[in-house]
Amino acid sequence: MNFWETITGNDLTREFKGFETRAEALPADYRAAWQQIKANLWPYGDFTGRNLIPILDGVLGLLEETAADGLNIHDVIDEDIGGFCVALAGGKGARSHRDRWREQLNRNVARKLAQLGADVGIQDIIEGKKQWRAHLARVKALPPDYQIVYKEIQRYLFKIGPIDLSDGKLLSGIVDFFAEGAAGGKGVLELIGSDVAAFCDDLIKGSRTYADVYQESISRK
Repeated sequence: MNFWETITGNDLTREFKGFETRAEALPADYRAAWQQIKANLWPYGDFTGRNLIPILDGVLGLLEETAADGLNIHDVIDEDIGGFCVALAGGKGARSHRDRWREQLNRNVARKLAQLGADVGIQDIIEGKKQWRAHLARVKALPPDYQIVYKEIQRYLFKIGPIDLSDGKLLSGIVDFFAEGAAGGKGVLELIGSDVAAFCDDLIKGSRTYADVYQESISRK
């Protein structure tokens, strides 16, 4: 980014135009939610709004993914869009919203594993993103129960923000660990335990390693 773009905001204009082009492809209820999300996040922006770009990009990616899954918008962010934005921006009261999403994550995993049938697939995480193709192929190679839990974990990680997922190391590390567990003949909850939210939070905080989780799975036998 050059000095002129910093002063004039030309790069921001391009970013926001790109966001709106992507948003136009969403279903009507998702587009309405996107407009409300932008309005609720704007007070958390700096003088230029530049700090909101990665947050908005992550939110839009989440909306694209879940719309492709055919989910209702309220299944993604509930009806409390303001609270969703507070948690994304790390504002006052963010923890209570994150605690609710922790519970939602565990409920979703339990419900979807119970409904698991013979034909379980996984949609593209973000359509048109070339950098995800190899990652998606690895996820699709996992057993169905691992695929379901991975997808719920990914949604959770995008929700709890602010967190940097742009380098892909956290998500690819989870897939590596899941692939090892599947190769060892373990079910996904046998590997990571039933509290999926705790597994995620511990990885983010660095309080547990994958080796720790694996050893715990052995001790649960």
